[in-house]
Amino acid sequence: MTADSGLLLFLYRGCAFRVADGVQPPKAGSLFFCRHLDFRAGEAVLELGAGIGLAAVLAAREGCRVIATDVAPAAVECARANAVLNGVADRLEVRLGDCFEPVRGQTFDLICTSPPQMPTPPGREREDPAAAADNGGVDGWELLDRVIAGAPAHLEPGGRLVFTMFAFLGPKGACARLEAAGLEPSILARETQGFPRIGYERLDHIRGLDAESVLPAAGMPATVERLLLQGVIVNADDFGLTAGVNRGILEAHRNGIVTSTTLLVNRAIPPAQAEELKSSGLGVGVHLNLTLGTPVADPKRVPSLVDAEGRFVRDALEAAARAKTDEARIELGTQIDAFRTIMGRFPTHLDTHHHVGRLTPVLELVLDFARALRVPVRSQDAQVRRAARALGLRTPDHFMGESGPEAYWSRERVLEHLAALPVGLSEFMTHPGYFDEDLAYSRYGRQRETELAGLTDPEVRQAAGRTGIRLAHFGNC
Repeated sequence: MTADSGLLLFLYRGCAFRVADGVQPPKAGSLFFCRHLDFRAGEAVLELGAGIGLAAVLAAREGCRVIATDVAPAAVECARANAVLNGVADRLEVRLGDCFEPVRGQTFDLICTSPPQMPTPPGREREDPAAAADNGGVDGWELLDRVIAGAPAHLEPGGRLVFTMFAFLGPKGACARLEAAGLEPSILARETQGFPRIGYERLDHIRGLDAESVLPAAGMPATVERLLLQGVIVNADDFGLTAGVNRGILEAHRNGIVTSTTLLVNRAIPPAQAEELKSSGLGVGVHLNLTLGTPVADPKRVPSLVDAEGRFVRDALEAAARAKTDEARIELGTQIDAFRTIMGRFPTHLDTHHHVGRLTPVLELVLDFARALRVPVRSQDAQVRRAARALGLRTPDHFMGESGPEAYWSRERVLEHLAALPVGLSEFMTHPGYFDEDLAYSRYGRQRETELAGLTDPEVRQAAGRTGIRLAHFGNC
C-alpha cells in the first residue's frame, strides 16, 4: 500500500516492512527463499544481501541472533529501520559491506542468501539499482561462487549454507561447486515460478549457458524452476544389541542409505565389530537406555531404575515413573562416559531406547546432557522438538519410523517417504539387522531383515541420488 508521500509498505507473515527509495521490494525468489528457510532459536544467522531485511527480521523473530549485510547504504538503513519497526533491533545487526567482509573472523550456524544470479551478457551491465539487483555476472555465478568459496571459513561445525538458484544455472554444477568447497550438497525445495521478464531480454545468452538442458530448446519459456537445499538422516537404532544387528547396520551403511547409528553401551560388542564401527564413517550417537538389560552404573547407586534382579524395567512408562531424577542422571552420565571409552570420541547425538527420552524426568536429563555436550537430539514429536529448540539444541524438523508387528522400512515404504520428503531435515528411525538366536526374545526380530533389504535396495539408493537428497548424519547436518 502507498501513502501520498510515496511510502511503500510490504506486509508479510505478521511483519510490516518499509521499502525505501532505491531498495528493491521482495520478488518471487526472495519469497520462495523465506518460505523454506528453517530458523532455529538461539542460532547465529548471517544473511548476505539483506535488501529490506525480510529474512533477517523473520530469523530474529524466531529467536536467532542475526547479522545481515548489504553493499547498498540505502538497503542497510532500510533493513535497520525495519528491525526497529518489527521490534527485533536487539537481535538484528545490519552492516554495510561486500559479502563476508563485514563479518571477518566470525562464524555462524546458518548462512543464507538469495543473491543476484541472472546471467548478464558482456557489455550489457548497468549501474542502476534495479539492474544491479539482477546482475549475476556473465554466467550467473559471480556472486554465488564467492558465497560458496567463503562459507566454510564462516560456518560453525555442523553449520548450513542455504541459497536459492535458478535451475538453468545447473543443479549438477552447483553440487560440484559445493563439494569442491567441502560442503555436502542437497536440494531442500523446488518451486516453479514465472520466467523473469528480464530473462526474456537475455534468453539467447541464457540458453548458451544451459549445459544441463533445463530450458526448452526453442520458444519462449513460461516458467523457471528455483531450487533450495534438503537433507535426511537415516539412523539405525540398536548397534550393540546383537552381533546380527550390528552386522546388518554396517551392511545397511556400506550398501544402502543408512548414515547414522546409536550405540547401546550396556551390551557386549564383539571387538572386531566395534573397530569396524569406528572406521565405518557412520555418525554414531548414544542410544541412552533405561529399559533393556542391566545398568552401567552400580545397581546399588540406581535402585529406582532396576527390579529385584538388578535389571531395567522393560516398559518405558513404568521405567520413567519409577526413576528418581538423581539416579537417572547418574546412569545416563555413566552411559555417555562408557560410549567415550568404547568409541574414543564424543557422540554425534543423543536418543533413547524405547523412546523413554520423551518422558519426565528423562526428557529433561537428556536435554541437559545434550546442552553440556553441544550435540543434537532426536525429536520424535512436536513436544520434544519444541523443548529441544527452546534450549537452543539442534534437532531434525521431521521424524519417521516405527517398530510394530510389521516391518516398517520395506522397500516400498522407503521409496514412498523419499518421494514425499517434507521441506527441512528429516530423521528416518530404522532397525536393520540379521535375525539370530540372541534376538529371539524380541518382538522386532525378523522384521529387521525386511528393513535391511529395503534400505539397501538399489532402487532406493538411485531414488535418493535422483532427487538430490543429502544423506547426512547428526554430526554434519
